[in-house]
Amino acid sequence: MGGSYETQNGAHPKIILYTNHACPYAHRAHIALKELELPYEEVIIDLEKPREDWYLKVNPVCRPSSAFNQHKSV
Repeated sequence: MGGSYETQNGAHPKIILYTNHACPYAHRAHIALKELELPYEEVIIDLEKPREDWYLKVNPVCRPSSAFNQHKSV
């Protein structure tokens, strides 16, 4: 598919992908972001240890991968 998505002022929204490369759901998110050519920041989550407090504030459901745009879950 491919494409480039911008806001009205021409800037890309800031996307943060909290992920683990062993998670198939996270892999799908990576593929989608690459296909859409969206820039994103990647934060690796260690699935072998309990989630840290900062991550629980971002993702209280504790899913292995989450994406956020302007502090909103997507």
